[in-house]
Amino acid sequence: MIMIHGHTAVRISDVATFSKHALSWDRDQKTWRIRVRTQKSGEPVYLPTPETLKLLLDALPLPGNAGKDCPYYFWSGHSSRRSVASIVGQTLRTVFEKSGVKNAHSHRLRLSLPPL
Repeated sequence: MIMIHGHTAVRISDVATFSKHALSWDRDQKTWRIRVRTQKSGEPVYLPTPETLKLLLDALPLPGNAGKDCPYYFWSGHSSRRSVASIVGQTLRTVFEKSGVKNAHSHRLRLSLPPL
């Protein structure tokens, strides 16, 4: 989750409900990309993604209580989107607190992404 967040700067809710269908190969750019929708207009935005992140995502186990055809990486689809985003936000806060990095928080990762 932290790698997706750090490489793409997407919102926590986008990471929590990240769909396997949102990751695709861009033939023109010869790179993996993640599709997200802008919050205001809903327009799709494609963010380049390193192959190492794709390989890590492929190696993830299914989310708890998820069927083998689950379309998500981290969410089983059984709870609400809001609920899973809240849980992920709380989990990441705990990770950042235990990391010992001063003032670490998820929004900082969004601000650290270099411009394309």
